[in-house]
Amino acid sequence: MNTRFTLFFSGLLLLVQYSYGQSLKGGAYALLNAPYSAKSAAMGTVMPSNYFDDGAAFVSNPAAALPSFDQHLGIHYTSRFAGIQQGLVTYQFSMPKTGSWAVSAQYLHFGTMQGYDPSGNPEGTFTAGDYLIAITKQHQVGNFSVGLSAKFINSKIESYAASAMLFDAGILFIHPEHEFSAGLVLKNFGFNLRNFDTEPVNLPFDVQLGATFKPDHMPVRFSVAASYLPHDAPYLGQNEQENTTLKDAFRYFNIGTEFLIHKNVHLMAGYNQDIRASLGLQDKKGLSGFAFGGRILVKKWTIDYTYAAYHAAGGAHFVSLSTNLSHFKFRN
Repeated sequence: MNTRFTLFFSGLLLLVQYSYGQSLKGGAYALLNAPYSAKSAAMGTVMPSNYFDDGAAFVSNPAAALPSFDQHLGIHYTSRFAGIQQGLVTYQFSMPKTGSWAVSAQYLHFGTMQGYDPSGNPEGTFTAGDYLIAITKQHQVGNFSVGLSAKFINSKIESYAASAMLFDAGILFIHPEHEFSAGLVLKNFGFNLRNFDTEPVNLPFDVQLGATFKPDHMPVRFSVAASYLPHDAPYLGQNEQENTTLKDAFRYFNIGTEFLIHKNVHLMAGYNQDIRASLGLQDKKGLSGFAFGGRILVKKWTIDYTYAAYHAAGGAHFVSLSTNLSHFKFRN
C-alpha cells in the first residue's frame, strides 16, 4: 500500500510540475475559471474552504465531497450578458467499500456568432463553447478531508477544438467544535489531449487557499480566499520600475459573507478585486466585482439566486436548485 501511495503521489507531483511549466491564467478553457453556482458567485468566485450547506462545493475543492452530502443533487444555471449561458449538474453518492464519490457535468456556451472572411464579408455563423465532465473521490482522515477530481474538458470554436485531461487535488480542515474550516486546492494540473493548432494550449493551473469561519453567537459566516498563488501577477506593471501597491496585492483575494437570518433564509454578498480591475471601466467601475445573493429553503428544496456585477454592459444571473434524494420515497 505504501509503495502504491508513493507512486501515486509522485505521479501527481510530476503532473503539477508539468502543468505549472505551461500554465497561464485565462486563455482557453474559460469554464475552469468561471463561478459555477449561485453560492460560488456570491462568495467572490474562489471558494476552497466554504463547504457549509453546499453539496456542490466539491467543484471548488474535491475534499468537500463529504459523506454528509450523500445523495445530494444540484442543478445550476447562469445567464450572462451577450447571450452567454452556463450550466452545471452535480450529484454525490457513497459506496459501501469505497466511500464518498461525486460526479458533475458542465457547459459554457458562447452563443452563435457571425463569421467573416479575410475581406470582412459575412460568411455564415458559428458557435463556441466549453464542455466538462468530472468524477471526484473523497477520503476522511481525522479532522481533515482529502479529495481528488479527474476532469475531461473539451473546447470548440467553429471547426477548431481542443481537449485536456485535468485534475484537482484538495485538502480541507474542519474544526471539530467550532464552525471553522480551511482549504487548500491545486487546480487544473494535467495534460493536453488535443490542441487548436500546432501550439499547445496553456493550462490554467492554480493554487487556491482559503478559510471560512462563523463567530460564536453571531449569525454571520465569513470567507476569505486567495488564488493564482504560484504565478507572477500578469496585471502588475510590465515595466520593472513600477512598484507593486497594496491594491495590486489585494487582487489575489476575494471575500464573501453569509447572513444567516433564519435556518431557511440566508443572504450572501461577496467581492472580487480581480473582476473589478479586469472588467470594470477605468472611469466608471460601478458595482463591478460585487455580488449579492440569497437562499431560501422550501420544503425539500434549496433555491439560491445571485446577481454578480461584472461590466457596465451587464452582469450575470445565477440560479441554483438543489435537494437530497434521501428526502424522497421512491417506490420499487
